[in-house]
Amino acid sequence: MVNIRDIAKKAGVSPSTVSRALNDDSKISEETRKKIKEIAKRLKYKPNQAARALITRETKTIGFLILKKEKPLVADPFYSIILYSVQNELHEMGYHLLYGIIPHGKLNPKKPPRMIQEERVDGLILAGPDMPKEFIETIKKTGIPLILVDNYSEDIDSILADNIRGAYIATKYLIDLGHKNIAFASGPLDHISVYERWEGYKKALAEANLEYNPNYMVEEKELTMKTGKHAFQILWKNDPKPTAILSANDPMALGVIQCAKDMGIRVPEELSVIGIDDIDISSQFDPPLTTVKIFKEEMGSIAAKRLIDRIKNPNQPPVKIIVSTELIIRSSTAPLKK
Repeated sequence: MVNIRDIAKKAGVSPSTVSRALNDDSKISEETRKKIKEIAKRLKYKPNQAARALITRETKTIGFLILKKEKPLVADPFYSIILYSVQNELHEMGYHLLYGIIPHGKLNPKKPPRMIQEERVDGLILAGPDMPKEFIETIKKTGIPLILVDNYSEDIDSILADNIRGAYIATKYLIDLGHKNIAFASGPLDHISVYERWEGYKKALAEANLEYNPNYMVEEKELTMKTGKHAFQILWKNDPKPTAILSANDPMALGVIQCAKDMGIRVPEELSVIGIDDIDISSQFDPPLTTVKIFKEEMGSIAAKRLIDRIKNPNQPPVKIIVSTELIIRSSTAPLKK
């Protein structure tokens, strides 16, 4: 196995110079650093991370935490994509990923996660709008570099989709198709992403001089196909019935469509449906779902880059990064029949 002494011999410098160059010590000239790194790469040198951690107190490992969802994380159509993107970005930057799932009922909001207590990570990404604020504050007090994804705190770096605009352009599209009785199948409004989507929906109605009807909004406790079906059953009792439904996410929208079809209601001939997320199954559903694309890969990549920057430059003010959204028109929407 190649070691620092081998590189030092080839470069004609001391082992300590090699060590400092590989750690980007600015006291070593850029020319020397470049030369040493090229030799290390040519010799296929791999640093001993355990020894490095003892010296630098760095683990070169980033934590990723999420609360347990309806499905295993690997099968989650939203957060699995973010996780995969985070992992790819960290790999490019020479970091490892340690991810954990906190089961419902097992979270102690006053106690930092074990990976922090045991100093196994250099920084942490918390994913999801359902992460308790008290738990976030507990982690923040440890001083570990921290990023929120799909969540927001004014004093913590936060990566979010442009949820307001996403719901706005979806609702405006339905209005442009001639729909006026537009309902919103909502998830829990204490989730910032859901709340912002509700705001975007109402904003589009107001701009079109359409009155917001609270009977056309159903708030469910979860964002699933099952709750989408339940929301539709309630919304369809209205008189007049909605001619279009915007759902807080794609699974709820697919539940709306499935329930409508089970009741003999044709989509989009009698009911237009739009989701938000653009998960993979949405394009394969019958009919394929019109939706708002959330750029999940970009959110994961930005989160990873921002966290490493935060680790290296800790005295920065917190930032809120909003990732744009895009309307994807498919076959679940149609102009209102006169």
